[in-house]
Amino acid sequence: MVRDNRKALFSHLREIDRNSGRHHSNDMTMTLSHWTDRSVLRAPLFCYLVSTAAHWLLGMTVVSAVLGCSPRIVAEGVHTKLPARGTLIGVWAPHPTLEHTAMLWLGKRGLRITDPADLRVHLTGASTTRLVSDEESILDVAERRGLHEVVFLRLVGDQRAPAVLVRALTLPERQVAWVGSARYEDYLSKPTVNHLVIAVCRALTAAWKVP
Repeated sequence: MVRDNRKALFSHLREIDRNSGRHHSNDMTMTLSHWTDRSVLRAPLFCYLVSTAAHWLLGMTVVSAVLGCSPRIVAEGVHTKLPARGTLIGVWAPHPTLEHTAMLWLGKRGLRITDPADLRVHLTGASTTRLVSDEESILDVAERRGLHEVVFLRLVGDQRAPAVLVRALTLPERQVAWVGSARYEDYLSKPTVNHLVIAVCRALTAAWKVP
C-alpha cells in the first residue's frame, strides 16, 4: 500500500514537473512573441532613422566633394564712385557671355542698360578688330547716345584658366570709376560657359565690394 502511494506521489510530481515545463516554455514563447511584435512595431522608425542618417552623411560627403573639387577663383576690385540707381550705362565686351552676364548683374543693381546693338549700329564704319580695341570710338558713340558710364569687359589668359577684367569709365569725364578682375588659379579640366559667368560675377562683386 505504501509502495503504491509512493508510486502515485512520484507520478503526480512528474506530472507537475512536466506541466511546469510546458508552462515555462509557453511563457518563453509568449515573451519572445511579445518582443517580436514590439520590434516589428519599431522597425519602421528604426529604418527611418537609419535612412535619415545615411542621407545626411551622403549629403555631407557630396557637399565636401563639391567644395573640394570646385576650382578656386581669385577676385580683386576697387571703386572710387559707383553709379546711382537708374543711371543709363552701356556694356561692351567681345564675348557675348561676358556681355550678357554683366548686363544681368548690373541690371539687378537698378541700372538702366542700353542694348549693345544700339552702340554697334553706329560703329559700322570700323573694322571688327577696331570694335574690340578702339574704346575711344565706343565712348564717343556712348556719349552721343546720352550714356553716363560704359563698362568694358575683357577675357584674357588661357582658355583652361580664363581671367575676366572689368573696367567702368564715366562720361563725359572718361575717368575710371571702378575696376575688377577674377581669374581661375588652376587649369579647368572641362572649361564651360558657366565658368565665364562665375568669373564675371566675381569680378563685378569685387569691384562693387558687394558682401
